[in-house]
Amino acid sequence: MMDNQLLDLKGDIVVQSEARTEKDVEVKIQAVHRRIYAFELRMFESPQPGPTVDVSIFQTALAKIQADIDALPATASEPA
Repeated sequence: MMDNQLLDLKGDIVVQSEARTEKDVEVKIQAVHRRIYAFELRMFESPQPGPTVDVSIFQTALAKIQADIDALPATASEPA
């Protein structure tokens, strides 16, 4: 009889321990979710970056400048 009571007591202790562990894990998960939510809010509220630069337009403008620079020595060496 004593052995059965000890087994029941051990079983109760294990069940209580598992319940506490599960509750602790749930609390930690909720804390992580709150932090993620707060981070998302900060990201949505932060100023958005300026407009993106179209690289092809930039490359075209750079090519025109390079052509203008290349043309400078040719015009400077021509007799006036």
